[in-house]
Amino acid sequence: LKQADFVELTDTFLTSLHHLTGLNQGHAQQYSSRVIWCLVHVITSCDSSSTPHKLAMKSLCHMVCRLGQGYVPYILPVRSRLREVNIAADLENEYHSLVMKAVKGKTMPKEGPKIKVPSDWEMTRVDGDREVG
Repeated sequence: LKQADFVELTDTFLTSLHHLTGLNQGHAQQYSSRVIWCLVHVITSCDSSSTPHKLAMKSLCHMVCRLGQGYVPYILPVRSRLREVNIAADLENEYHSLVMKAVKGKTMPKEGPKIKVPSDWEMTRVDGDREVG
């Protein structure tokens, strides 16, 4: 994944996520599509042992939890793309389990898998044009 592509994906993802969290269900589906395809692109572009790959896969699981049955239209297209790459067995099993719950209309967990940010990643909050520790 090239740096320019990653920046573009990040921008699209964050913009879509902002809209997704503040809109009604009708608009949420439109922005969910953008988020899902950004995540799939990261999953299929990065090595399966890399942190971005794992974080994107966990984020995709979160999207399944959030959308529930609304995720059903994405199952086949996403599955065809995910077949192109190796995915860690635990993440693949969790994703598959959540997809099956969505298909069957079962209650989804309130939270997806725990996402642990690596300790070597510096977390900086930006307030306007200045960084805040």
